[in-house]
Amino acid sequence: MRASWITLAGLVVAIGVAVAGTGGTRPYRLGFTPFPYDVTEEAVLSVKDFLAENADIVAVHIEGVPWTEAGTGDPWRPAFAEDLARQKASVPPGAMTYLAVTPIHILRNGLAAYRGDAELPVPEPYADKAFDDPIVVSAFTNYVRRMIDEFQPDRLAVGIEVDLLRNNRPDLWEAYVRLHRAVYDTVKADHPDLPVFVTLTVHEMLEPDGRDNEGILADMKTLMPWSDRVALSYYPFLTSEPKAIRRRLRRIRDEFAPFGKRLAIAESGHNAEPVDLPGSDIGGSDRGQRKAVKKLLRFAAKEDLDFVIWFVPRDYDALWAKMSDAFPAWAVAWRDCGLADENGRERPALRLWRKRLKKTLRD
Repeated sequence: MRASWITLAGLVVAIGVAVAGTGGTRPYRLGFTPFPYDVTEEAVLSVKDFLAENADIVAVHIEGVPWTEAGTGDPWRPAFAEDLARQKASVPPGAMTYLAVTPIHILRNGLAAYRGDAELPVPEPYADKAFDDPIVVSAFTNYVRRMIDEFQPDRLAVGIEVDLLRNNRPDLWEAYVRLHRAVYDTVKADHPDLPVFVTLTVHEMLEPDGRDNEGILADMKTLMPWSDRVALSYYPFLTSEPKAIRRRLRRIRDEFAPFGKRLAIAESGHNAEPVDLPGSDIGGSDRGQRKAVKKLLRFAAKEDLDFVIWFVPRDYDALWAKMSDAFPAWAVAWRDCGLADENGRERPALRLWRKRLKKTLRD
């Protein structure tokens, strides 16, 4: 993303699956990122309280890589360390932690930017290096190991929306695959019971009519021996044909079914207000958002998903007003995707979400 998650035995399982979505149980965990709606301590604490009430999994989603410190083993830069501490503190007691890191740039077109006290270009000696260069592989592997030690995650993504790299820069794809395989093998040797995976976008792998988009779907299948989940970014509002993106979601389910990997929604969202992005015609309403959440959770129950992450807890109008110049223009599309609006008002979708959260989790 831009600025990528539990059974009883015998008859109990059978009954639980049959009534999922309408009875008293659910197979999936529900959560958010701790993305703050403003640059204030009040906003950080408010989001922490929101997660405590509305989540049993929290997505720690981190773009950029502290390449220098990952390579040398030095302490993280203060601003990055503070961000990690904030996100770690946001996980409620008893909730799972889903950690998502990536060596890919937020624009999904090359090596991730450097994360220090600010986001900066890739430093030497990593600049202009390929994904599979030994020093890149070593630094990113060290980074992942340190982040595992820091967060003790229950789920781990080591690549975010990797199909976009394949689409944007197919010339970099094979080198990235070699990096991913090396990192996956190392992490699984260290933590054999930790689910490790990449995330993929629903809207990119397939054309609206369900055809493979220039072989991207086929290439993503080749990653499955090194991915323990089929974890998806799913944003219905990114297409003018919501039914088409739902068809793509079902097609992806069918295409990946032979691998026997459990599905998860690594990030999702739907705007509750019209998007004011120049040239866009993206509508939005409370009713439309609730409908999107209802359909998503129905799919999650029917398909026995591992977890569902709604990326934005609360609309970030306040943050946008102060810092819009620091974001790409398209980031406004997610501003009104919160299940609470900019004033903290609960939207109808949040009330539906909370009803599902109250169901007993099938372990």
